[in-house]
Amino acid sequence: QFEYTQKRERIFEDMDWKPIQVGQTWGGLEASALFRCKATIPEHFKGKPVALKLYFNGDGLLRIDGKAYHGLDPFRDAVFLTDCAQDGETYNLEAECYIMWHFGEGEIKTFESSHFAVYDPELNDAYWDLRSAFNVMMTEGLEQELIDFLRESLAEATKPIDQRATDAQSVREMALRAQKIVREKIYKSDSFKRRGMIHLCG
Repeated sequence: QFEYTQKRERIFEDMDWKPIQVGQTWGGLEASALFRCKATIPEHFKGKPVALKLYFNGDGLLRIDGKAYHGLDPFRDAVFLTDCAQDGETYNLEAECYIMWHFGEGEIKTFESSHFAVYDPELNDAYWDLRSAFNVMMTEGLEQELIDFLRESLAEATKPIDQRATDAQSVREMALRAQKIVREKIYKSDSFKRRGMIHLCG
């Protein structure tokens, strides 16, 4: 861990690397930290589109093989790596993180996630179509009429989703049906078209 000075210098607590696992904590007053490891694609991911689910908490930048690659924060914790993984493919990962991504957070952070996942672009799009509409609904100062419209549309879209379902294909089909409803009810609606305001987009 280290602290930046006003001269953009790093003052390290120590120069030794220490192991850390998901669920453990890091941080402190004005703390930043460097994390690094080598990650190898497991055999069962061969030939599949793969992403890295990675979040240390706070605000960070991920480098892969020495090159800046992806920002890390609560909304950017899925890092697309390849559309066709190779068995044994290895990545040199290094992340630099600061304890806060906005004001008012605590100083001690929990290392939340670090694992490979098969990436489904259609399912990812469905998630963000639903999430974006929800985020707009939660915006302060939004007209009550629009809040009610969004709430009712999201309820209609998500009501058929069985939250107890465990079959991946069934979950995928339900999510895509919900996306279709949201796009028809919300994204094609004129409710958000106002002069001088950007149209709702996902």
